Amino acid sequence: MGFLTDYEENLLVFQGKEYRLDLAYDTVLNVQRMFREQLLNGGEMLVEALRMFGIPEREIRAFPWDTREELLNQIFWEKIQGRPRPKVGVQKRLFDFEDDGEYIYASFLADYGIDLINQRGKLPWPRFLALFEGLTNKTKIREVMRIRDMDLPKPNGKNQKEIQELMQLKAYYALGYREENAKDELNKLFCTLEKMATK
Repeated sequence: MGFLTDYEENLLVFQGKEYRLDLAYDTVLNVQRMFREQLLNGGEMLVEALRMFGIPEREIRAFPWDTREELLNQIFWEKIQGRPRPKVGVQKRLFDFEDDGEYIYASFLADYGIDLINQRGKLPWPRFLALFEGLTNKTKIREVMRIRDMDLPKPNGKNQKEIQELMQLKAYYALGYREENAKDELNKLFCTLEKMATK
């Protein structure tokens, strides 16, 4: 089935049994945060994620470990992952649903008149993603993503102010870095500063 014709977007069939999942956008983001922050051990996170998605706890506890893992994987691949996109060139991390929550909220309100706070527990993840991807370029999150994606111009002796302003915007809108990304971004920044100093 397709996006527009799938009537049961929250229905999952696993081992011959139907499960009605809680796929509200905030549920998916809370599960994502739980895994990112690693506040629980692996087994506890697996059980908690399944519980958050609406699988009855008694059934979760009855499943062996590998079945729990298989169920969570099926939920992810069938219901959460979204449509795979072809990768072109190096992919920059341009947004983060958690770090950019305010910008995303403002963008949904501006473009669609949708108050995401009022949609907690209601707006399904696939619809949330479709709306997010359809946001126009005039929205705050798209502006922020453009700034993050912009390359600094090469110094030519006349554009120091432009470079400085863009660097300030990039710093202001920078995402929280993971260690491997931070090192690469710092190296790029230091190289640019060195070039500016030699002009």
